[in-house]
Amino acid sequence: MKSEQINAEFVSSFIEECVALELTTPDQICSEARKRIAEVDEQVKYRIKLSDVLSMFKDIETPQEKKQVRNQIVNEIDAKLAKEVIEIIGGRELKIKDLSKFFESFSDNYRRDLIYTTKCMIENKILQRKEAGEIVFGDKYSDFCNTNVSSQ
Repeated sequence: MKSEQINAEFVSSFIEECVALELTTPDQICSEARKRIAEVDEQVKYRIKLSDVLSMFKDIETPQEKKQVRNQIVNEIDAKLAKEVIEIIGGRELKIKDLSKFFESFSDNYRRDLIYTTKCMIENKILQRKEAGEIVFGDKYSDFCNTNVSSQ
């Protein structure tokens, strides 16, 4: 996901790593960044699957552990993208297929970011998917907006 402010120190360090790997052109460096993003995405998917294993065996997390994990995930939601998703939904029931069609108007990378943000927002009950497939504001919508979106 895109952040509002570029971390110049990280970018510099990443470029140095790429140069050490003999990746010196902007295309090569961007390709390496995309590759690593895909690897992180796969790790997140794997983490979710591991959580399913814990759930299968009813491994009970303490409320504090659950809160830490939930806060970590909520912190990963890009507030700027979340605000855009919220504006697109606009307080109405919007079918997932209509939301997907709307996302098609964006570039591939930005569309992926919006989809990922929407998914995270559903998982964190900021948005809710109703049985008929509509996306609406969820139970934690107000709390999320008060702490994350209103400052944007």
